[in-house]
This record gives sequence, structure tokens and C-alpha cells, in this order.
Amino acid sequence: MLLHVWSTKKSIRIVPLLGLVEVPPCVVRIAACALLLSAAGVESAACAAGVVQADVTSAADAEALVSMLSCTGGGVFDVQWTGSVPIAEPFNVSGGSSLTVTGASSSVLDDNSSGVAVVDGQGNDGIFDVSGASTLSLNNLILAGGNSSTDGGAIHVTGADVFVTDCGFQNNSATGYGGAVYGNNSRVAISDTVAFTSNLAIGDGGAMYTDSSSIAIQDNVTFDGNAAENRGGAIRGSFSNFTVDDAVRFTNNTSVKNGGAINSWFSKFTFRGDPVFDNNAAAGDGGGISAYQTDLTIFDGLAFVNNSAGGYGGALDVAVCVIIIDGDAAFHGNLAKDGGAIFLYQAVAHLRGGSFSDNSAVQSGGAMSLSQPTEVTLYGVLFVSNTADIGGAIALTSTGEEPTQFEACTCTFDSNSAVDGGALYMSTNGGMEVVRNCNFYGNRAGESIERKASRTDDVQAALQRVEISGGTIFHTGHLGMIETVFASNEAGQDGTAVFSMGVVQKALNVAFASNTLNCPPGENAYDKEAEDDSCRFELACARCSADCDAIPSSVTMADSTIPVCVESMEGTKASSSGTTVATLDLQEGYYRTSAESQVVVECYLTSACAGGTDPKNYCADGYEGPYCSVCADGYAPGTAYQCHECSGTSMGSAVGVAAAVVAVVLLMVAVVAADLVRVVDGDDSIKDARTLKGRLSRFHAFVVTAFPLTTVKIVVVAWQIITQFGAIAGFVYPEEYQDFLNALTPVNLDIGFILSYSCVVITDFFDRLLIATIGPVVVLALLALTFVVGRKRNIDSEAAVRAVKNKHLSAALFVMFFIYSSVSFTVFQTFVCDTLDDGVSYLRADYSLTCDTPRYGAFRGYAAVMVCVYPIGIPATFAWLLGSNRQDLQKADRDRLANLQPLGDLWEAYKPSRYYYEIIEYVRRIVLTGVAVFVLPGSSAQMAVVLLLAVVFLFISESLSPFTKKIDMALYRWGNGVVLASIYVALLLKVNVSEEGSETLSAFVVVLILANVCMAITLVVQSFLLVREWRSSTVSAR
Repeated sequence: MLLHVWSTKKSIRIVPLLGLVEVPPCVVRIAACALLLSAAGVESAACAAGVVQADVTSAADAEALVSMLSCTGGGVFDVQWTGSVPIAEPFNVSGGSSLTVTGASSSVLDDNSSGVAVVDGQGNDGIFDVSGASTLSLNNLILAGGNSSTDGGAIHVTGADVFVTDCGFQNNSATGYGGAVYGNNSRVAISDTVAFTSNLAIGDGGAMYTDSSSIAIQDNVTFDGNAAENRGGAIRGSFSNFTVDDAVRFTNNTSVKNGGAINSWFSKFTFRGDPVFDNNAAAGDGGGISAYQTDLTIFDGLAFVNNSAGGYGGALDVAVCVIIIDGDAAFHGNLAKDGGAIFLYQAVAHLRGGSFSDNSAVQSGGAMSLSQPTEVTLYGVLFVSNTADIGGAIALTSTGEEPTQFEACTCTFDSNSAVDGGALYMSTNGGMEVVRNCNFYGNRAGESIERKASRTDDVQAALQRVEISGGTIFHTGHLGMIETVFASNEAGQDGTAVFSMGVVQKALNVAFASNTLNCPPGENAYDKEAEDDSCRFELACARCSADCDAIPSSVTMADSTIPVCVESMEGTKASSSGTTVATLDLQEGYYRTSAESQVVVECYLTSACAGGTDPKNYCADGYEGPYCSVCADGYAPGTAYQCHECSGTSMGSAVGVAAAVVAVVLLMVAVVAADLVRVVDGDDSIKDARTLKGRLSRFHAFVVTAFPLTTVKIVVVAWQIITQFGAIAGFVYPEEYQDFLNALTPVNLDIGFILSYSCVVITDFFDRLLIATIGPVVVLALLALTFVVGRKRNIDSEAAVRAVKNKHLSAALFVMFFIYSSVSFTVFQTFVCDTLDDGVSYLRADYSLTCDTPRYGAFRGYAAVMVCVYPIGIPATFAWLLGSNRQDLQKADRDRLANLQPLGDLWEAYKPSRYYYEIIEYVRRIVLTGVAVFVLPGSSAQMAVVLLLAVVFLFISESLSPFTKKIDMALYRWGNGVVLASIYVALLLKVNVSEEGSETLSAFVVVLILANVCMAITLVVQSFLLVREWRSSTVSAR
């Protein structure tokens, strides 16, 4: 290309010579001279005077510009750059020259604009090299593809000035420092919509590196996606002075070491006008800024958002510096190992205003971590939802000789969390930490963040004693609290608000309210009544004084209770931290009166108590009330605290069972009544079996003979004790054995239970008490009626009348024998109430009834009368009868004495010298069933006492050996053994001392069932033997 150059007094202009052009008269032709001098190897000529203007539209133009800039003496060059032009070598601006390059397009950052002015370095060795007090001014340009083998991929400036406006730096790189710009001992001004994008430095400063320079960056400048493989993902400043102002943004910049966006070394940075650091990252320290011996001043609304560091300071890492932040600075979502937002080391820091939110640190200081600081002042700063292992908002550690001064004034700490020191963690050897006019709300200590071994030895030793403490403050130095409120904070173990391992030197107008414990898994918190304010303060501010009396009167406690962490109660689960009494998960088989109750009890029937956290669902379907032992509407009580539905197949089964029992009882009553009222004719009718009366008499004789009364009584007594023991102790045996005992419950003749069980009439305990006590009277009245009828039918024979009397007396004695245990047990149950922790006293026999009603008072009086009639009256009457005839009862021929025959059921089974043993047997029955209900009801101690009493009575029976027949003594001994074994197994299961598996338990159950079956077999065998003996005697009589 030929250049036509002319000079005027004002300027020299070079234009392309396209054909023949008329030359102005004042033009001096110099282009040919410049070309000839260059071709001849002559040294560069001096720069022309005035402003040299040029247009660059092609590579050749760019090459000519390079040649033109090689002049000496310093020239002034004004270049207009049009389009994307590649260059082969950098433009060297030196010797005091001034180069201004302006792009022809006004929208250089709009990729869709046509005609954008681009200086394309093509990956060659840089684009501009400025030195020697020269000046470079760039406007409306994009510098792209510069690649320096040393420093400054796009611009390398040394001892010169660079001014950049409305430009872009894209994809430039340097193997040394400054991926886009390198400045040494220079001044660089960058303003008005400049973007540094995707530049790379193998050394420091992904976009810019400066040394001993002055840098001004302002007005919508962005640094995005730049990277340094050493320090300063966007900027590295060394011994430099930076001013950053007006909407400057650093986004997505990264560094392999320190300073994801900026790394400063012995420099000064001043930020104004809402700069933003967003999503910058450093593998080392300072995700946003890393500074050493730097004066760092931040005014107005700077924002650090989502920056991260692998080491210290997610947003700022500042060491041996002075940092001032004044204004609405916002630190949000930053992350680091220590100091989620800011890490200070041996620094002086003053922060006024601003906020720290949702920052987090793996170890210390979710918002700020201060290590060996000399002076830190916070005024009006908001800390919200920051988290760390220690110091959810701030962690301060200082072990140096120089004292540390820390003061937080008019600050708010809200919802921060840590393992120790939910808001503040301060471990210092000297100095003073003061919180003044601050508010601490909802901070938590005890979060499940991994604890690291990075603390001093004294703190580590302390934490071995107390962990997860200090809901807001954990400190070991000297603490002052003035005009400060601690409310709704939580701690894991100690110090719901403050945990002090140092000295609280001042506590003036401090208030504590609603601070609680966030107990670890396996424990729960509950509120304990406190006796005085000072002790409540001691719990909120743990170890804050040597004793409670030393607490200043200016400290106020708004709560009347203190929170305490305790091991979760048996029957509950606290699988996560922060469990309270109200949120405890109740296990199946356990019950408590309400969600606030601290008393958890084992249910009588495991399946009745579903558990859970909602008191409305504590009980399974069909169950309600205390211990879930009351049957709900539409359900009826069964055996062993079970409830069954009064509808469908369940009701059909219940009615069938009840009907069968009633039918058997009515049949037996009919047979007995027929026998009691029949005419007694001696033995003639028996001998003449051909008549109807003879057949009936023979059948009666067969029944009487086949009914071994003594054996039956021994078995019935054993079964009554065993079946009633579960209700006495509130205990349910293993399923197989309990089912077996349920089949034996008819021996207790509980008519009220039968009516309820069949869903015919739902009765409560008071109804059953009336039935149990009035029923025997009705039976005895019927016996009196049959006696009158029988005596009238046998009035002609005195012997027959005597026989009728003996039969009725024997029947009455048998009835009283049968009902004695169950009636006495029912009567005694009336007096046993169970007062639960809700203050309500329930009747233990029926938890649908309470013991504080007039109705209960009336039945209690009625039961007191019945005690005299049944538990005391029956054995007392028998004792009087036997005592009145004691001389005759000890005679060898007592079987022949007529006056003793009506009482035969009381003494026939015993030796003459042991005629009184029936009274001992009645005492044994009432002690093991009736009286036992008063002995520590429902406890294992009750079982132990009953077991001991059973052993005592066994010892008495073995000592007296009362039975006439050896088989009866053997069966009695066997029955005692079954009773003892049943109670012993129940005791073992109650206290849960056995570590045996289910197979061993099943073996116990099988043995107990077989022992009971053996008694029944003995009864059957003895009946068989008696019948066979009777038949032999009958045949012989014929």
C-alpha cells in the first residue's frame, strides 16, 4: 500500500494513495523518504511534529503503524481502527510518544454489532508495549488473542500511562504475569464499560498485574472468567495503589493459589460505588480478595456473593493489614475452610454497617474468622444464618503476647449456628472482648458440622469436658456484655446463651429470654423450675461467675424455668439433635399423658400403645385413656387388657365364647339344684338300678365320686392366683402363656367380665364390683330356697333332712371357696388408685374411672363394708367354726362324728393335727391376690414381694405337711411350684435382667404350660381312679 503523507501547521495526515490525487500546495512529501530510509537500513527518523493521524483497516495498515511508531523523540499519534484487523507484531509506544487508538464502532462489547473494531493479536507476542514515559489511550476497541511469552498478553506498560475506555480484553494470555495487562511503575486508568473476559496468566494476575503502579478502575468495568495459575484470578497488585469505583464487577474469576479475583501485596485498595464480587474462587486463600500488608478501604455498597476459597476467607483473606468497611457492604453465600466471608490475620479491622448472611466455614467463623488480630471494631453489622464448626458468625483466636481488643456495638446476630459458639467463638489470652447494645436471636450451638483438630491445646482440653456449648458466645478470655439481649438461642449442652471459660468482667443491663438447649441425639431438653434468678443466669451464661451470688443484679432473666439436657427416657427415641420433650418419639408399648409429660410408662399391653409424636395417636385403634388401657366406643374389654370390636366376626366370636361359658354354668347349676332338692331314700334306689330313681341316684353317686374335691380345690386355687397375678402386677405374659391363662379365666367366675366381653352390656369396674359382691349373696339365697324345698320334700325322715342340710352346707362352702379369691381381689382393687403426672387420680382396676368423684367415694365406702363380709368375714367364720370344734377335729375317729360332717369340706383333706390349715390356705390366697394389690402397684418390687410371700407359704406348707393323702400333698407342692415359677418368670421379664434370646423364653413358656397341664392331668387321673374304685365297690355290694 502506498501512503500519501502531508503536513500542515496543525497536523500530518497519511492516507492511501488510490490513483492520481491532486496534492495540496503546502504538502511536503515525506512518505517516500521514510520508505527509502527504512529500505537502506538507516536508523529511525525523528517523529514528526504535531499530531499524526492514521486509519487502520488492514494488516498492512497495522504493519505500517508499527513502523511509524518506531520514530524517536516522541510523537503524537491518533489512529482510527476499523473492523477486525490482525497484527503480526506488537505496537511499541516509547520515547515519550502518545498513541490514541479509537475504534470506528461505538458498540465494541456487543458481539452482534457489525464493524466492531478488534485488535487481533493472533496469539503472537503481545499487542501493545508501552514504556519510556509514553501514553497509550484506547477507546471502543476489543483487544483479543494477545499472547505474551513474558508479561502482559495485551498490554505491557513500564514507566508509562495507559488510559482505557469502552474496551474489551478477550482471551489474552501471558506465560508470566498479567494475562491482559501488565503494569510496572505506571499509571493505568480503566473506565466506561470495559470488560476483561477469559484472560489467562500462567503466573499472577489473570487479567491484570501491576507493580509499583497507580490504578483507577471505574464506571461499569467487569472482570469475568479470568484465571491465574498462581495468584490473582483477575488482578494481582504489588506495591500499588488501586481505586475501584462505580459498578465494577468481578465474576467467575479463579486462581490456583490466593485471590480468586484480586491478590494484593503491600498495596492499597479503595472501593467505592457498589462494586460486586460474585462467584470468584481460589484454591488457596481469598476467594474474592487476598491481601497482605495492604490498606483495604471499602465504602458504599460493595457486595461479595458466592465466592469461595479452599483455605482462608471465602470473600476476603486479609493478613497484616488495615481494613475499613464503611457502608452497606453485603457478604452472602461465601464459603471457606476458615472465615466463610472474611479471614483476618494480625489485622486491624473496622466495619460499620453491612450484613453477613448465609456464609459458611468448614472450621471457624462462618462470617468472619479473626486470628491474632490487634483491634477489631464492628458497628451496626447484621449477621444472619452463618454457619461454622466454631463461631457460627465470628471466631476470634489469639495466643500472641499482644492483647486483642474486640468490640461489637449495635450489632445483630440472628440464626447463626456452630458446634461451639453459635454466634461468637472467642479464645484469647489477653485483651478485652465487648458486646455492647447487641441483640442475639435464634443462634444455635450444636450443629452437626465436622469438628477439626485445629485449636489450641487449652481449648481442646476444655472441649473434652464440655462440647457443643455457648448458644451465642463461647469465650476463654475477658468478656464484657453491656445493654445486650440474648433471646431464643440454643446450645447443645451448656450455656444456652453464653459459655465462659474465661472471665466475665462486666455484665450491665443484660437480658436473657427463652434460650434453650439443642440436645444431641439420644438426649432431649426439658424446662426445669428454677429457684432463683442467679442460678437461671448461671445456666444461660454457663461458668460466667464463680458462684450464683456474684451475678450482677442488672442481669435479668425473663423465664421462670431453665432448660436441661437429659438422656432420653426409656421408651422414647431422640434420633436427631434438637429434640425436646414435646418432640420425643414415643416407642411402641409406651405411654405418657401428654406431649409435655416427662414421665413415660410402659403399657400393660404392648400392642395397645402405638407410640409416635402425636398424643392423639399414642393409642392403637380401639384403645384410649391412660396406658391405652380403656376400650374405645364400639369396643369391649377382653382378657389381658385386650379390646375387641363389638361388630362383625369379632363380636360373633365373643358372644359364642360367652354363651358357651354361660351354658356350662347353667347346666351345672341345674344339675346341682336338682340334686339338692331330690328326695333322699338311702341306698335302696341305688341298689335297684332298674328304676328311674335308681338310675338318677346312681348317676349322682358317680358324679360325687368322680369329683375329687381336694384335688379340684388345689388346682383351682393355683389357677386363680396365676390368672389374677397379671392384673395385680399390671403385667402381660408372653403371648403363648398368656393365651393359655386366658383360657383358664372362667375359674374366677367374673360374671361382669363375661357380660362386657360378649358386648351384651358394657360394664365398668363399679358394675363388676356390685355383681361380684351381690352375686354370691344371690347364689346363697338360691341355696336357701333349695334347702327349704329339699327339707320339705324330705320332712318325713330326720336322716334325710340332715343329709339335705349337709349337702347345702357343703355347696355353700364350695361356693364361698370358689368366689373367695376373685371377690376379695375385686373388693381390694377398689382402694388402689394411680395418680399420673397430669395430677388426675385413676382407679387402677379401670382407668375410665377417677378417684376424685362422689361416685367413687360411695363405692369406696361400699367396698369397705364388703371387706368385712368377704376377705375378712369368710375366713373368720371358718376359723370360728373350726375353733369351736377343735377338740373333736383332732380325734382319730372324727369321720364318724355327726357334728363335724357339715364342715367336712374344711377339714377332711387335712391331718387331725392340721385341721386348721384351710384357714392358712385362705390367708395365702388373700395375701397373694387381694393384699398384694397395695404393695407398690405395677412395680418389679411388687412382684418381688409377692414372690417372697409365695416362698414363705411354700415353706409353711412343707413344714406342716398338712394333707392326709400323699398325692394331695404332692399336687399342692406342684401347684405352689407353678405359682412360684410364673411369678419368677414375670419378675425376670419385668426387670429385663435376662439376656437370653427368644428360644430360651419360648422354653420357659413351654415348661410353664406343661406344668399347668400336669395339674389338670393329675385331676383327670385321680377322677378316673376314684370312679374305678367306686365301680369295684358297687359290684362287690351287689
